[in-house]
Amino acid sequence: MKVLVTGGPTAVYIDEVRYLTNQSTGKTASIITDHLLKDKAEVLGLFSSKGIQPNLAETKPFFTFSQFQNSLKQILSNHEFDWVIHAAAVSDFTPKTDEESHGPLRKLNSESEIQLQLKPTPKLIGEIQKYSKNAKVKIIAFKLTVGAKPEEVQTKVSKLFGYPGVELVVHNDLREFQNHQLHPFHLYDRSGLFKSVEGALALGQELAHQIRSRS
Repeated sequence: MKVLVTGGPTAVYIDEVRYLTNQSTGKTASIITDHLLKDKAEVLGLFSSKGIQPNLAETKPFFTFSQFQNSLKQILSNHEFDWVIHAAAVSDFTPKTDEESHGPLRKLNSESEIQLQLKPTPKLIGEIQKYSKNAKVKIIAFKLTVGAKPEEVQTKVSKLFGYPGVELVVHNDLREFQNHQLHPFHLYDRSGLFKSVEGALALGQELAHQIRSRS
């Protein structure tokens, strides 16, 4: 069984030296990778150079959103994966840069007030099966919310199942993490919520089990 695991944050530059990113560390994805290796899976990692690295012989680093997008496409088109665990915290927005209107990106003047205009980035989860050498690759998607109500969570999870190849969705909420010693994770399939676990170790064990049973 061959699995691609993505992890860690992406970044988007606002000028030649400054960038926007997020709080992801890649720790959960790294722990999941460790459990897959114990299960004798063949694992390739696509991990942020700014995050925690898994104990893998073959890991492709990225930093920016564009690097992640390009590497994801290249890896998927060159390898026949059975599963993709898409745990990377991919940037949802990127700045509209001067390149789109006034020429090349340049360093912002730190003595002047600035206004940033942000535009949505492409939803790469919708591209995974299209990029993939294996047209039947199965995807485990992740969704982070912040203080979301149950109906909002259900809407967001259902939307992820609209992308081709999505087999499971792992949902977690930042507020739950702040209120618990161990981070709760909630697992969904197309029938709905079927299991909740506490902590990345338990999540890694459960995902390894789900991959075995669904392959």
